[in-house]
Amino acid sequence: MSGLALGTLVIGGATAYASSQNWWQDVDEEKQSLNLPSFYTDPHYEQTQKDLYGRGKDLLAGKPGDYYGAIGESGGQELEGLIGMTRRDITKSVQESAAKRGTGRGGTLDSVIAGKTADASTQLRYADMMRAMKGREFLLSQGRGMTEGVRDAGLRYGSQRNAFGLNSARIQQSSMESALDRAERSEIRGDQMTSDMAGSLTSGALSYLGGMSTSGSTTRGNSAYATAQNNKFNNVRGSAMPRSSLVK
Repeated sequence: MSGLALGTLVIGGATAYASSQNWWQDVDEEKQSLNLPSFYTDPHYEQTQKDLYGRGKDLLAGKPGDYYGAIGESGGQELEGLIGMTRRDITKSVQESAAKRGTGRGGTLDSVIAGKTADASTQLRYADMMRAMKGREFLLSQGRGMTEGVRDAGLRYGSQRNAFGLNSARIQQSSMESALDRAERSEIRGDQMTSDMAGSLTSGALSYLGGMSTSGSTTRGNSAYATAQNNKFNNVRGSAMPRSSLVK
């Protein structure tokens, strides 16, 4: 095996090993480079949820606050002012009616005014009580609706956030599995190339050593053969020469 072929095998094996190592580095880099968007939460969501929950809880507890308190309350200055206006209207109407009839003033007129005023006041107070009861029912339904709305919104928000997290995890898992699969395939190819290179190096080395041994044996054999032929030639030459030439 030539030095060029041996160098090529070494470079190829080193390249395969480096490639497999680079794939594993790519896996680590992909872990860091996979930047998925974070779950977006509206900045007003949490504050609105908090406000609605607090208001709904107060309504369920019968504490609507000063502004809305009149919805569920009976009596009060508004009712008394309405009764006073009704009393004045009744008094004026009775007096005008008596003047038209010429009855004038008297105890009968006052009793009529008192009776009509009492009836109107009773009706107004009863209507005010029924209004207050319906108002309380309304406030109760509003408080229940607010708390249920907060609960449902919280469940939807949690479900959306969980679904987003699961999808993100699936994307990350799929990406990592793909990167690991590529790295494993690259590592297998690198191991195969390394194994092939080692086999080729071993085979080449054995062939090289065998070639050197065969070359040495052939050289020694050729030298012995040449010596034997030379000796044989000299012997033949000596026997063929005249005997007179040997004795001076």
